[in-house]
Amino acid sequence: MNIILTGYRGSGKTTIGRALARRLSRE
Repeated sequence: MNIILTGYRGSGKTTIGRALARRLSRE
């Protein structure tokens, strides 16, 4: 689970992180 979290944060911090930030900002 640690490996998945690390990869999610490194690889998804810009893509998913931005998508989530936009969704939260819109709501």
